[in-house]
Amino acid sequence: MRIMRLMIAASFFVVISYIIHADARKISSDVVFNGSVPPVEGLFRCIYDLDGQNYEPKIVDSCLQRILASNYFERGWVESKAENDRQLVVFRLEAPSLLVSQIDLPVGGEQETELRSWLKKSGALSLGDTYDVSGQLSTSLSIEYFYRTKGKLAGVSVQTFLDYTRRVARLTYQITEGPRIPPESFATPYSEIGPQDVIPVDWSGVNEYAPTPLIASLTSIRPGSAHFSTELLRRDEEALKESGLFENVEYRLIEEEAHRQVSLRISGKALRTKEVSIRGHGLLADASLRDKVFIPLVAGAIYRNSVAFQSNDALRRYLEKEGLRFHLFEEVETVSPHEVRVVFHIVAYEKDQFQAEGNVRAR
Repeated sequence: MRIMRLMIAASFFVVISYIIHADARKISSDVVFNGSVPPVEGLFRCIYDLDGQNYEPKIVDSCLQRILASNYFERGWVESKAENDRQLVVFRLEAPSLLVSQIDLPVGGEQETELRSWLKKSGALSLGDTYDVSGQLSTSLSIEYFYRTKGKLAGVSVQTFLDYTRRVARLTYQITEGPRIPPESFATPYSEIGPQDVIPVDWSGVNEYAPTPLIASLTSIRPGSAHFSTELLRRDEEALKESGLFENVEYRLIEEEAHRQVSLRISGKALRTKEVSIRGHGLLADASLRDKVFIPLVAGAIYRNSVAFQSNDALRRYLEKEGLRFHLFEEVETVSPHEVRVVFHIVAYEKDQFQAEGNVRAR
């Protein structure tokens, strides 16, 4: 009889447990913040980890208290409401607003003047702006884009100092320059370039034996080019035909109502890979990587885009595993009418750094 009672009690507990969990709503979490939130990795991780969990007020409050304990916020609260089978949980956080008082760039003279002018047009952070992480990232990207327009690959890192006592933010940018690349054009938000000047490029018609990096080095129009014209289209097509490196070259301008697109139809000749090398820049300037990572593209083989892609992917996975911050660029140049030299350039640069003073005591 006692065993029977225990079995009934256990069954009852299982049923009740099942009902509770079946009725529990799954959390959909979000965060909204005001002010100057610091660039601290993982600051909101517990919010994103709540997604999909069964809703319990205590685990939501525990996450809020953990964030407020960082002392970067003046106050914070949670708004929660049931919606169908989900529990919407929104964390609202308020940090003090810090004004950008200093932006240091490691360049001088005319280049600094030109770069600062570019940043102003691109909507990057300026002196007197309220600091925020998105503005910091936008500034880093804008600096990289500036160098790309000059035909240079560069990695940008930033040292951020937030002074909560004086309510100011100071940013010091570091630029790690890499190899020459085909110059690119970008339409800044406040430029006079109209939508008709920016056009997508479809590369799906480029076959295995037409090296895409080589095509890019011989032409001007690229995906998202900001200065498109039919004259550039004609010149690019002629440049590829005159190179003698391709069996067939055809540029098609597809116009359908408001949509325009350049479609490439390029068949390459069989080009033998004479040399393949890996060249490091920045943090890897003195590193020898050839024996540390295997890439399938080898000297003596016929160049194929798919094999080059696999080689890029192998390098990328290795560098990510090593925890490096990097840009990867494949350079292909001809050494004879039937041979190419391939160099995989890796620009490795410092990670962003952050320092704060006078942290705000949450209340």
